[in-house]
Amino acid sequence: MPIVENKVVIPEVDIAMVWDVMCDFETFPDLMADVVSVKCFDRDGPHLKSNWVVLLNGSELMWEEQDVFIHHDEIRFHQIDGDLEVWEGVWTTRQEGPDVVVNLKVEFDIGIPSLAEILNPIGERAINANTRQMLGAIKGTSKALA
Repeated sequence: MPIVENKVVIPEVDIAMVWDVMCDFETFPDLMADVVSVKCFDRDGPHLKSNWVVLLNGSELMWEEQDVFIHHDEIRFHQIDGDLEVWEGVWTTRQEGPDVVVNLKVEFDIGIPSLAEILNPIGERAINANTRQMLGAIKGTSKALA
């Protein structure tokens, strides 16, 4: 399965501020052009379910995921229903001196084995662009709040 991983360094900001921005999924459509909507529900302690609609190469992808929040360290997620066969990954954060490093790793499977050679590279490029956009928005929002 393809894996996409990107990171961003946010200078001179507290990890708690970055964490608050990262965890506020429902604001992502206001911050990121490719995120159409996010609805969160069934919060139970560190567990949350969320419905996502995003644009991937101009097409809408929809899924429901289970998210697990581990205080200021990571958010693990995996699809429980949706357009892809597999959608899972992890956001990680760490304070490095005055800076915060945010990493987003996504593993996916489009679910059409006969077209994997064609679709996987397209999916990787699009998911790579989307994750970079998400990390850039988190950086910009965190810096604006600092």
